[in-house]
Order: sequence, then structure tokens, then C-alpha cells
Amino acid sequence: MGLLATEAARFALAGALGLFLGFFFDLRRALFPRQRVGISAALMDGLCWFFAILFVLGAWLLVSWGEARSYLFLGLFFGALLWALFFSRPVYVLLCRFFRAAAGLLRRAGCFWGRCSRVMLRFLSWPFAFLSRLIWRFLALLALFLRPLRRFSRWSREKWRSYRKRRRPPADEE
Repeated sequence: MGLLATEAARFALAGALGLFLGFFFDLRRALFPRQRVGISAALMDGLCWFFAILFVLGAWLLVSWGEARSYLFLGLFFGALLWALFFSRPVYVLLCRFFRAAAGLLRRAGCFWGRCSRVMLRFLSWPFAFLSRLIWRFLALLALFLRPLRRFSRWSREKWRSYRKRRRPPADEE
């Protein structure tokens, strides 16, 4: 009977982890409601989900000794589904109201605290902005180096086609 209780506890933990992932998704949506579309948004999403998945895998490693069984994935899925069906909208609205009220309190507390929060937010988000600018510059530099390669590719393709046309044997006439 102890084995079944252990498996049920693992399934319940997987469901709780699914609920956590749903809460994490809504928290991220409430914190960044109007995030611009682009490479920085994609990097931010990827980084947030990377840490969430690390948390889930770490919890699975601690609880089930690294065994990933199918019922754990089902528990994770059912926890996330339960969150999406019943808790997502009210919690998202509460989080949005909370962050809006906190921003209003910071504004009312004075310009100093508002500036401090903006500076702190810039300080915390500068790695993401720096990374997106770095990747953008790398891609621009890569495109700059690939442009002559594209010209060479066209030139070599034309030369090869003309060479093959010259070397083609004449058709047999019967």
C-alpha cells in the first residue's frame, strides 16, 4: 500500500507543478502586459520558461529520483489545465490590479521612488536588452559577411551551369 501512496503523492506533486506553471505564466503576463514583439521578447520568454522548466525538473528529480513516468506528465498537464479552466482569469485580474495599485502607490509616494523603481527595473532588465542588441548586431554582421558569399554562389552556379551545357553530349539521332 505504501507504493501506491507514493505514486499518488508524486501525481499530486506533478499536478501542483502544473498549477505553478499556470501561475508563473499569468504572473509573467501581468508583469509585462505590453511587451514589444521581437527578438528581445522572444529571449525574455525563452529565459522565463527555461527557469520554470528547470524548477519543474528539479522538483521531479528530488521527488521521484529522476524518473519521468507518463503519469507525471499527465499530472503536470491536468494541473495546468485545472489552472487554465478555473484559476487563470481571476488570478490574472488580481495580479494586474495589484501591480497597477503598486505602480500607483509608487507614483503617489513621490517622484523619487518612481525613479528608483524605473532605475531598478532598467538595472534588472539590462542583460536582456544588452543580449538582444548583441544578437541583433551579430545577425547584421553575419548578413554583411554573407552578402559576398551569396554573390559568389550565384556566380559559381552560373559558371557551373554554363560548363555543364558545354560538356553535355549530343543527343543520339536514330
